[in-house]
Amino acid sequence: MIQLSEERCTKCGARLLVNADFCLNCGASLKPRVVSRKERTGFVTAAGVLMIFASCLSAVNGIVAFIISFVLLTYHGGFHLADPAGYGALRFGVLAIVSSGMGLTAGVLSFKRKQFGFVVSSAALLLITSVWQFFADPFPGGLSGFLARAILPLSLLSLILASYKKREFISARAHLNHKD
Repeated sequence: MIQLSEERCTKCGARLLVNADFCLNCGASLKPRVVSRKERTGFVTAAGVLMIFASCLSAVNGIVAFIISFVLLTYHGGFHLADPAGYGALRFGVLAIVSSGMGLTAGVLSFKRKQFGFVVSSAALLLITSVWQFFADPFPGGLSGFLARAILPLSLLSLILASYKKREFISARAHLNHKD
């Protein structure tokens, strides 16, 4: 019995057979092209290095935000619950630490040429975090402002480099049959 999957051919749009290697309608190969080590460029590696560096700066920025929030929320010897700047710094600190963790993971994955979607979304989150800090920082001349100005181009460049060489990433389907 022939079973059709929900997947469609990227060339002609016809429904595909389950575990098919080519489209029965147009003959297009469904096996993703795996880029050999010789064909790899330095763009994706550079994106990984930039993302790891931006993630480390984001972690420092998150720690600074936690310290600022602690100082603002414990002002006058106890929790000063009505201080919105303290909560803003706390929210930013959490986002900076989360984006830092995702960025570090994505940097390592980009070295392995795996999980393109995760790599790009992590770079975008680092970019959004730095833009938020860049525009919302009450002390733009301080350490947080400097870090935001450093993270912004690093994360933008890593996003561009990884996206530019998307074909170097191993797709999920190719990964099943590919040994690194």
